[in-house]
Amino acid sequence: MMNHLNIFKGRNENIGHENRLTWALMNLFRVSPIALMTFIDLVRNELSHAPGGIALSQFHEHDWFFQTQAQKILAEEGRLVSVGITAEGAGREGNVIGMAVKPANRVAIYDGVVSFIAPDLIRHERESLTLIIECKLGPEVDGRQLMPSKSSINEDIEVDETPVIIKWRDVLSALIGFEKREVYGKSERVILQDFIGYICHNHPHLNPFDRLDKCRGNEILLQRRCNMIMDELTKVPGLEKSFHGSNQIIRVNCDTFKQIWIYPEKEKTTKEWKIVLEIYPGDTMNQAREFWKKLDACEFLHLRETANCILEPNLHISFISTNVEWAKTKFSIQEYVEYWKDQDKQYEITQLRREHADSFRSHWECYYKKGMISKEDIEKFEEVTTKTKRETINFIPGVRIYCSWSAKESVELDNIEGKLASTFKDCVRKLTSTWNDVPDFANM
Repeated sequence: MMNHLNIFKGRNENIGHENRLTWALMNLFRVSPIALMTFIDLVRNELSHAPGGIALSQFHEHDWFFQTQAQKILAEEGRLVSVGITAEGAGREGNVIGMAVKPANRVAIYDGVVSFIAPDLIRHERESLTLIIECKLGPEVDGRQLMPSKSSINEDIEVDETPVIIKWRDVLSALIGFEKREVYGKSERVILQDFIGYICHNHPHLNPFDRLDKCRGNEILLQRRCNMIMDELTKVPGLEKSFHGSNQIIRVNCDTFKQIWIYPEKEKTTKEWKIVLEIYPGDTMNQAREFWKKLDACEFLHLRETANCILEPNLHISFISTNVEWAKTKFSIQEYVEYWKDQDKQYEITQLRREHADSFRSHWECYYKKGMISKEDIEKFEEVTTKTKRETINFIPGVRIYCSWSAKESVELDNIEGKLASTFKDCVRKLTSTWNDVPDFANM
């Protein structure tokens, strides 16, 4: 599922069609000069063996025009290069790689046209350049579709005989490469991310980073692969993928938790990466009440014996639906579980109100004496309660469950079709069964 705000999503029923893909590519080029120049660079590299290369520096004074489903080329002179973009970078029907492109007697509707038209003042020294682009979702492009129509071009247009065939994966790799270097402005980056999200959702076979070992340890690419795995999991009816800020998550309809996080994490010192799955049961007051009521404390604590699983207290306070501060509880996870599993203590999962001297401090001092929070927590909590206009605050004893797989483990699992996704599903089932609130998808 794409972000609902993705500008390429639209409402077109043919969103996955080749023409729609070309439309998206032309719009990306239209608003992102860096993306366009990246594409031109790919074309230039393919033409490096041919006479008369393309110099990127020559286009800064040209007027740029973009067309889709066009029958007439705008440029009246200059050079024309025929470009095919396919899944595998291959041609058919006449051996595209060795054929000569020539104007043909046919009616042509060009998928995409990019024209760099030289202004009149410099036309005598700078020729115009036109790229006609044929986009294919399959592995090949029909060589005849690379031939420009005689009726669509002016006689002063010089047609390059060498066609350029580019893989979609090379296009995406180049665009993502620039994204990693952060050379885009904020607006361009959002549009580029939307385009890549559109490709990954509607045409996942074109994604160049469909396995973790292809991501080369880059966090952006690793996250994209995690997003693909979440896409795979969210194909199950009743399971919804959503976003928390800019981060993709899985949203579930359970009483004790609502979100599952899957993301890459890098060690700051060693730079080694791993894949993490996180769940935060009891993150709201109602969720916490249900969680502690349902929890099998013994089975839950046994999860610590699993090599990749860490259990931690997630004690925090919230106002309405927003978590505002977290405590560094002095309780171990076992002490924490034993305390809150006690039914006599569960009444403390409640909304607190100001007491003596119109303050919340008495609440915090009480929990400090029990060892539930630290002395530092008292002052932190005071800053966001007593020293504000808030009349009430929610006291929530949640839990953080952190499971991780090393780079080696993750890659080995991911290289077996569907294995990493099924591993995550099994993990979620094992965790949530300890409090009897297993999401439907984990039981399928």
